[in-house]
Amino acid sequence: MKTPRSLTPDILKGIAVILMIQVHITEQFACADIYESFLGKISLFLGGPLVAPVFLAVMGYFTIASNKTTFQMIVRGLGIIGIGLLLNLCLNASLLFKIYSDEFQINPLNYIFGVDILFSAGIAIIIIALLKQIFNSKFYLYLFIALIIAFIAPYLNGKGICCPYLFAFIGGDFSWSYFPMFPWLAYPLAGAAFYVMKTNYEIRAISVKNRLILMGICMLVFIPFFKEGFETASVLSLYYHHGILFFGWCLSFIFFWVFLISFITEIKQGNKYPIISFLAWTGKNVTLFYFIQWCIIGNAASYILKSYGYIELIFSFIIITVLTSLLVFLIQKVRLIKIKKAA
Repeated sequence: MKTPRSLTPDILKGIAVILMIQVHITEQFACADIYESFLGKISLFLGGPLVAPVFLAVMGYFTIASNKTTFQMIVRGLGIIGIGLLLNLCLNASLLFKIYSDEFQINPLNYIFGVDILFSAGIAIIIIALLKQIFNSKFYLYLFIALIIAFIAPYLNGKGICCPYLFAFIGGDFSWSYFPMFPWLAYPLAGAAFYVMKTNYEIRAISVKNRLILMGICMLVFIPFFKEGFETASVLSLYYHHGILFFGWCLSFIFFWVFLISFITEIKQGNKYPIISFLAWTGKNVTLFYFIQWCIIGNAASYILKSYGYIELIFSFIIITVLTSLLVFLIQKVRLIKIKKAA
């Protein structure tokens, strides 16, 4: 029996992938003046705490909740890692061609083995599947390991390592190590801990009063340190390799965000509103959505890298979001036709 799909996690993932599109456009297309401006930092921030940490925490929650066997989860994790490698080849196709033709004199391995979030997700699924057999219902152990990982992360600089492309998946200050295990494994472990805790205490639903109290507690944590959190999230080198302080701040922000979205979803009566329906649909197809938008942005970037102004960036966001949505929709339709023919 599969874990029932809730609307809130899909909306959270849907918002995350839309914010991810805008931040990828800023990173790849924005000219230096915009990228380094306050608006550029806001774009980077919006593509930070509410994107990768939310996606990984939600994934960890549903990974531990899954009734699949350990072997099935390991196979799934390896599959996502494989998709991550394929994505690197696809999104950098035009760049790799230019390197091959000697137009660019840069190391292609930095792009082929760039540690994107899909690698982090695949590794996390495998590790959680194994820890599930060891920790069972001890939620505090998942949380303890998460804290240890976040604490150690800044100290793994990778200097003097003989296999940098392999070590980059673990940690290190490598330019191609975006989402290494340290610290990013901490987020799915935190999501797993939350699910196990809910299960242990048989928490089926949280009352409106208690949710408001929890949101208030979260605000007491993240608002006083918002400036520090903003500064870390808006500087990519700090964001990719942050430590335990940002991890704790980010968790409080995520919990507040989850409760807020759950409120909005209930008030707006779920998917009766087009925007909520679209975000939920996007969240259900988050991997495919993520793959396609990166292929479009990545290949375009080798031609228009860091040259766009505000108008071009806005139009790029609209066009890429619409184009990605259409491609995901068409792929879904083709899959459905194949399933009907096979039935």
